[in-house]
Amino acid sequence: MEEKRYKGVIFDFNGTLFWDSKMHLEAWREYSKNLRGTAFTDEEMREYMFGRTNEDIVKYLIGKQPDKQLVLKCQNEKEAIYRQMCADDKENVKLAKGAVEFLNYLCENDIPHTIATMSEEVNVKFFIKEFGLEKWFDVSKI
Repeated sequence: MEEKRYKGVIFDFNGTLFWDSKMHLEAWREYSKNLRGTAFTDEEMREYMFGRTNEDIVKYLIGKQPDKQLVLKCQNEKEAIYRQMCADDKENVKLAKGAVEFLNYLCENDIPHTIATMSEEVNVKFFIKEFGLEKWFDVSKI
């Protein structure tokens, strides 16, 4: 039987190597509380947040159409809350089960691999530092 040779592996980061959906939800709750005095309810999240853009979410939170600068400001503030929550929760903020072993396997077998992510650069730098990603990845190519 012919052995398969892989050309490489491309990982998404959030939700694949790092299960962080809960952290993002909690960061939005906290941001909502800071902005309007009340956290998102589960119902509000389902109706006004899930599957929506940041612009849509900010529009709901402030009750009017935001300009691009305000959306970016709100997004950056929410992401800062998210990063702080991650930094404060060392016990639960870890790579997904089996990820370390698989990444070690890829390195030991010279199988090229990288991360493709839509995360902002500030978050990528945070993840590199928080998880020591330079052990497995050429971080200049993330």
